Amino acid sequence: ILRALEDCIELAPLHNPANIQGITSIADILGSSIPQVAVFDTAFHASMPEKAWLYALPYSTYRRHKIRRYGFHGTSYRYVSKKYRELSGVEKKDCNLIIFHLGNGCSAAALREGLSIDTSMGMTPTEGLVMGTRSGDVDPSVIEMIGTKEGLSFHEVQAMINRQSGLLGISGITSDMRDLVAEVEEHNDRRAQLAIDIFFDAEANKKVDKAKDKTAIISKSGSPIEVRVIPTNEEIMIARDTLKLIKQ
Repeated sequence: ILRALEDCIELAPLHNPANIQGITSIADILGSSIPQVAVFDTAFHASMPEKAWLYALPYSTYRRHKIRRYGFHGTSYRYVSKKYRELSGVEKKDCNLIIFHLGNGCSAAALREGLSIDTSMGMTPTEGLVMGTRSGDVDPSVIEMIGTKEGLSFHEVQAMINRQSGLLGISGITSDMRDLVAEVEEHNDRRAQLAIDIFFDAEANKKVDKAKDKTAIISKSGSPIEVRVIPTNEEIMIARDTLKLIKQ
């Protein structure tokens, strides 16, 4: 299993190395007889149809190398969709949602009858929305151009896109939205405001802020679409999956 995880490092370079280190450290401290469970948040998106996960590249790249959109944050989407059903009284078969997972890593997913049918992240978590330190979608030619003009290797440009871009790259200050809002309020920082504006509409920002991270409906009364804030809890989903597996 560890070898398989190591083979997947290129798919999640910010997460897999730390996860592998945690697994090996626990085994060293507590011994290999203690069961450990790996919960993959890509599994939630296994229900996506081929038209959603296949890139418009030569089909041979998928056949030979499995180049495709996998999607991430599935553990969060499972929790939020389940919590939504509890709050609204909706059955899974009637659960049609668009969910935004907003944190340092950000993504969106479309659910039909409680199942994922599309998502913004791709083969790696870099694709999609603007994030804390990840760029999200960029023209692929930009990678080669930056490498050529800055004298950087492909891996160095990849590191830039994953660790030095997004809110941090735009603002030059921080990847934390709370700190960016404070910079705007206290210093009227232009680039902090620009990062916020690129991340999402300023008016939506005000509405979400009023919810103060509590479960709340933030759409206006009479709106044809209900918008809710539901704080995620990936840890409890992982704990439940772990308990279920070790009891088998």
